[in-house]
Amino acid sequence: MKTKKSGEKGDSLFGYLAVVLAALIGLWVAAQIMSLFASAQSMSGIPGLVATAFAWTVLALAIGVVLRGVWLLRRLPDVPKVEAADYADKPEKFRAVLQHGYLARIGNAEEYVTKAGFGEKDAREVVELIGRLRSGGHKDQDWLREMRQFQERQDDRAGEIINKSMGLIAVKTAASPWKIVDSLAVFYVSSMMIYEIARVYNRRTTRVGAMRLAGMWAFNIYVAREMNGVAEGGVGVVTGAAGRLMKPNGLTGAIASSLPLVGKIASKAVEGGANALFARFLGKRAIREFQPVAY
Repeated sequence: MKTKKSGEKGDSLFGYLAVVLAALIGLWVAAQIMSLFASAQSMSGIPGLVATAFAWTVLALAIGVVLRGVWLLRRLPDVPKVEAADYADKPEKFRAVLQHGYLARIGNAEEYVTKAGFGEKDAREVVELIGRLRSGGHKDQDWLREMRQFQERQDDRAGEIINKSMGLIAVKTAASPWKIVDSLAVFYVSSMMIYEIARVYNRRTTRVGAMRLAGMWAFNIYVAREMNGVAEGGVGVVTGAAGRLMKPNGLTGAIASSLPLVGKIASKAVEGGANALFARFLGKRAIREFQPVAY
């Protein structure tokens, strides 16, 4: 009778835990998508039929965005991330691994820079870098320097995507009076941010990395839904305390009477800034997940 070795039991246990964790994160993501549906359906101030139609539209949009992301990420090359530290004393092997792996899977350099959205000047430089990195005409140290330079160009482009997404989320959530619109803005813009960053690096993340991103993404949707009340409460405490310290007449009285409006504006600004900050955390995590080389 065969018995499992301790190592095999450990691997099996780890596999079961990974499946359970993936299922929990999947349920969490599904819960956030359904919360968008519920929030849309319970919108006040509009007819019930309109709210129901809007809710189903939101649900269809959410499912469509998720399926599009799965389709896009599955089409990207499945190339393992390379740990530079593993090749500290083997530059020739490091070079060979990337040339025959990641760099070979980029395909046509001109098409790659177009899909990644590089500007005209950067696109030319990146195409030239890819050409030199694929060739074998220069020393290993020069090649290593240019490989790092290539990934820095990718990081810069990913940073542009994050900054654009932060601006969109800050403006949309600060201007919106409805929680559902805040959640939708964070949902859609964050999704597009992750997909664009994936195109920049042109590789899939690992299953664990995908779970991390999905968890952070769902958390951002949750925060966007709850941030309005938190921001209003925090700013209300400050403006309320300031109002009590002011005299009820004269200039200070006029200022005190305007504090509720100031507080409302300030709370929306805080809400937009907080949502943008969480989007930045998500974008930086996406960069780390999709980068081809860990230096």
